[in-house]
Amino acid sequence: MPVQWNTQRISESFSRAAIGEWAWSEALDVISEEASGAGATLVRLKGGLPQLPTTPSFQEAIDTYIRDGWANHDVRFRGVGHMMRHGVAIDLDFISDDEIKRNPYYQDWLARFGLKWFAGVKIAGLEELWVLSLQRREDTLPFDEEERQCLVDLAKGFGNDAVLASAFGFVRADEALAAFDASRKAAFVLDYAGVVVQHNQAADSLLGSDVTLRERRLSCRDERSDERLSVAVGKALLPPTGSSYVSIERPGDFPLVAHVLPVQGAMHDIFSPCQAIVIVSDPTARAAPSTLALQAIFGLTHAEAKVASKLAAGWDLRAVSDELGTSVRASRGHLRSVFQKTGFRSQPGLVAALLELMMTEH
Repeated sequence: MPVQWNTQRISESFSRAAIGEWAWSEALDVISEEASGAGATLVRLKGGLPQLPTTPSFQEAIDTYIRDGWANHDVRFRGVGHMMRHGVAIDLDFISDDEIKRNPYYQDWLARFGLKWFAGVKIAGLEELWVLSLQRREDTLPFDEEERQCLVDLAKGFGNDAVLASAFGFVRADEALAAFDASRKAAFVLDYAGVVVQHNQAADSLLGSDVTLRERRLSCRDERSDERLSVAVGKALLPPTGSSYVSIERPGDFPLVAHVLPVQGAMHDIFSPCQAIVIVSDPTARAAPSTLALQAIFGLTHAEAKVASKLAAGWDLRAVSDELGTSVRASRGHLRSVFQKTGFRSQPGLVAALLELMMTEH
């Protein structure tokens, strides 16, 4: 029987996610629904697990997969070779139904969530190998050969979408670096492995004996500073991600301050090689604060960035509105947009994060 999936709907959803119109979880919802799935996620096969785009229906299972170490017992990695050769792997390519009934991965993890069957789809075109993982419930049939071929055909478009998303990530990083150049801040953009993939002109001027690029990684001459910086980069790249300040000691001079933070907001995409930023400041240098960095990193409009900056400086919404010549209602609307674009849900959390960022601009 021919596959009844709406492949055009699937393709369009992934294309919209690639250009930032949709979240990847929305595109995964579409393919999961069309493929009679119980959930889907995108997985990077090498290196640490980042925050994985996942359908809400599969989120709890993915949380336990990471938290309880099931990634270390994932028998589906047996299917990677088959997937590399053929584009798609399903359970019965690498494991028998009898072994499934005995295997803890299926019986202790998947069965807990009513899941059983899987299809792994190779996302080609990037330097790193990504896989679209589709899940089905235990009371449904495994993916058949016609469905496999449909996924192979769709995968060609998925690869193009991933490449497009990666390119957009570079463009957004360029915009952010230009904003940091405007405030004379040295900024380095890092990929998932902590490798510097981009840096701005101010960073070029900073590099020397105290801070260098060694095999495309940031390195400090002072050993203790170098160790602290390495720990901070790891914290920014792996869940739960977080930002950190690192003091970089300099002989006979005041220390530099490195602010290491994960890429967030409009600049972030799961396929982008730009996953963290290191902003290095010299406390003895003076620079004017700029809203350009807020606009570039979080995708804020000029008005939204002005509202966010004023709030971080301790103004209330009425005072902000008077300063900007707008109504309090309009300022509240800008604030709601700021929450949506930055991912923060409360004003205190937002202000704390913006204060950290603004401190790097002084």
